[in-house]
Amino acid sequence: MKNTRLAFVFVTLATLILLLGSVFLQRIVFKAAESQSSFYITPTSFSVQPGGTVELTLRSNFSIPAFVAAGQVAITYDETQLEYLEITPASDFITSKTVNDGGETLWAFVPASSHGLIAQLRGDLAVGVIRFKALAESATTVAIDPSRTIVSA
Repeated sequence: MKNTRLAFVFVTLATLILLLGSVFLQRIVFKAAESQSSFYITPTSFSVQPGGTVELTLRSNFSIPAFVAAGQVAITYDETQLEYLEITPASDFITSKTVNDGGETLWAFVPASSHGLIAQLRGDLAVGVIRFKALAESATTVAIDPSRTIVSA
C-alpha cells in the first residue's frame, strides 16, 4: 500500500513538472517566432519642382513569414509643401479605405483576392506607392506614424 501511494505521488509530481515545463517552453518558442514588421518609405530624400509629382514607395520588412489579414498605415506630411494625390497598392494588396485629413493619410489595406483572406508575406517587399504633388520648393518630410500603424498578422 505504501508503494502504491509513493508511486502515485511520484507520477503526480512528474506530470505537474512536465505540464509546467511544457507551458514555459511554449512561451519561449512563441516569443522566438514573433514577426517583426516595420514600414518605411523609399527614397528617403527627394527633389522636385513645384507642380511636379513625388512618388514614394511604401515598404515593409517581415523577418519571418507573416500571414497578413489587414493593415493600416498612417502617413504624415507637411500639407503646405505637399498635396496628397493617391496610394496605389502593390499587386498583393487592395485598398480597403483611405482617409486623408490635411497632413495625415490613413490607408487601410487587405490582401488581394488572389490570396484569399490572408497573404503570406516574408522579407523586404513593396506594399504600395504614395503620390504627392509638390506645392513649393523647400525641404519637407514624409513619415510614418508608428503609433497609428497596425498590421493584423
